[in-house]
Amino acid sequence: MKKNCYFHSILTPIVNKGGSTIKKISLLIIIGLIMIGIFIFEPFRLEPPTPNVTIGDVDIPTTQGSYCWKGLFLAQCKDMAYTSLFDMASTHKPTVVSSNEKIKIEFKIKPIAGTMELEQ
Repeated sequence: MKKNCYFHSILTPIVNKGGSTIKKISLLIIIGLIMIGIFIFEPFRLEPPTPNVTIGDVDIPTTQGSYCWKGLFLAQCKDMAYTSLFDMASTHKPTVVSSNEKIKIEFKIKPIAGTMELEQ
């Protein structure tokens, strides 16, 4: 005795087309997952991420110094030619901070311990 199944009636047209619809849906899902991976995990970056530096509600601009960066497929080192820290930050207006205020430095992805240097 053959029982009718709701799922059977839905899948029959898809299976009868040779699975091309299933292949298209699978391909779209795979492409979607790859795009999410690129935007969330950023494995293809060619330079280090820029930190968000704030004091309270005030954003403090930063300047990228020399670095070596290894992404998923590519790696590069870039030397920035600055004569001093003052020269390096000359494109930004100084931010006045009182001696008791705490500076907050945040990254999208936490840096590996011992791989970052901060100069004041």
